[in-house]
This record gives sequence, structure tokens and C-alpha cells, in this order.
Amino acid sequence: MKKRALIGCLFFSKGGEALFERLCKDEDSFFFQALTPDVRNDEFVKEAFDLHIPLLFIGSTGIAVRLISPFVSDKLADPPVIVIDEAGRYVIPILSGHYGGGYDIAGEIANRLSAELVRTSASDINNTFAIDVFAKQNGYYIEKEDHDRIKEINSFALSGEKVDLLKLPNGDIKAGNLILHKKALCLGMGCKKGKSFTELKAFLNLFFDDDILRKELYAIATIDVKESETGLLTLAAYYKSFFFTFTKEELSEVEDEGLSSSLFVKETVGVDNVCERAALLLSGAHELSLLKKAGDGVTLAAAKRCEAGKEELGEF
Repeated sequence: MKKRALIGCLFFSKGGEALFERLCKDEDSFFFQALTPDVRNDEFVKEAFDLHIPLLFIGSTGIAVRLISPFVSDKLADPPVIVIDEAGRYVIPILSGHYGGGYDIAGEIANRLSAELVRTSASDINNTFAIDVFAKQNGYYIEKEDHDRIKEINSFALSGEKVDLLKLPNGDIKAGNLILHKKALCLGMGCKKGKSFTELKAFLNLFFDDDILRKELYAIATIDVKESETGLLTLAAYYKSFFFTFTKEELSEVEDEGLSSSLFVKETVGVDNVCERAALLLSGAHELSLLKKAGDGVTLAAAKRCEAGKEELGEF
């Protein structure tokens, strides 16, 4: 299983372009998508904010701040924004480092470039627990009205106090007065090559509305030959969920009793069913909550996530 994410990139010089090309040579965890000549900088940034696609600026922080300033709204809604100097010496997450996952993205990029990760948040500098980082990494949703409670919990941890996490019967987690809602919906999807975000979203919305997807979608999973399908990657980003891919060997290990089977799919990708197997494998469940649905070159299945994630509950 491999986790992957779409990253929108802007650069403004030959040096920036060279660094972008260097990053693209190792796209294991990320799919870097550069601004095209027919799109203005501000249009590219606006679309990234609208679709919640992480942004990487290769250039000065000043340029980045000026371009993102009209679109910044809330730490629970904004996409991660990261700046790298064109020499690749410093990697600076400047927006949505915690709940947006910007620090994790920046840290991986810094490791690739052997660059210095510039951390500025108090919890990161002091290496203390941050509840919004925990929520992001482990697949939990925080209500927008609980914004101030995040600060309270993180300030509590920063002062040296222990934060007690209590798992509730429904899988949610209670931390003080803050509830982290478990994102349990796991989607398996397949599609014909080149299916757009709009087409994929329209098909998905036939079965799930946006309110449910924003709060409950943990991840979208597919086969590894689809790891660079920008439509699927954008769909996962839009709902602030993870995107995972599995090899045909991993998918084949799923017990196939009761699953649909397609000879055409098997001859094409090496396994007879992608969406149902991916949903089950990702979720750890033994049954589907939504059997395979197909239409207009898209397949979809769903299952409920059995485990809440990699967290170890107790005091932090």
C-alpha cells in the first residue's frame, strides 16, 4: 500500500524550474503538477484553495504571501502552503501546517532535498503534542466551530500538562471539551484513463452527498496503475482525505467470495475487480457497505474503516 498526494507547484525562475524537475524525479509519495502557461498565477492559486490542493511555491515567501492572501480563510479549511527557495536549502510551511498536513509534506520534501525544515509553530519548536496534527494523521474530522478548542488543547500541552484522549464507543475521541470525529468511510474506485475531477465527483455524488463526504471520508483507494490519475488525486484532496494505491498482488489477496468479477478488468490490470477489493483492503472490513456501482467509465464501492488509525490512546 502506498499513500500519495497531489501537489500544485509554482516557480518563477530557471532555478525554480530546475528544482521542480528535480522533485519530479522522485514522485513516490507526491504527484507534482506545475502551473501551465495558459493559466494565471492567481487562477492557479484560487483553484488550489477551492479544491484544497496543497501548494508548493519555489521562490520567495513574499510572492507566496501576496498570491495566497485573497483566499486565506480558516486553518480548518485552507490547504497547506509550502515555500522552498530555488536553491533547495530551506523548506518553509507557511499555512495549514497542522490540520492541513503541511508540516508532514514539508518534512518529507526537506528529507528528499537534504534541506532544512523551517518550523515556526510553538508546538513544533517545543516538540509537544498538537491535537490537530493527531487528528489529521489518524483520520479524524474537527468541526469548524471547535476551532478555539484546538488552541486550548495545544496550549495546555505546550504548558507541560498531559492531554488525556478517551476513545468513545462510536470510535470518536474526546480530548477535554473537543471531540474528534472518526472518518470511517473508505472508498474503492476505478476509472478509465483521463477521467476528470468533475466527472468523478458527479458519479460519487450519486451515492454520497458532500456533507457526508467532508466529514466521513477517510480515504480513496485504487490500483497502483492509477496512481497518477489527477482526477482521483484531486477528488481525494477536495474532501481532505487520503489517497492510497495497492498493487494487483495486494488486491488479489482479498477473499473474493461475493465480489463481482470482470475478465476485461483482469486482462487490463491483472486483477478481476479493483473498487470492491480496494475498499475492503483499505478498511480492514469483511463486508462492503456499498457494493460495486459502475457507470460512465467509473467504478465505486465502499466499506467502513474498522480501525481508527495508528493512534495509541492515553496521555500525551
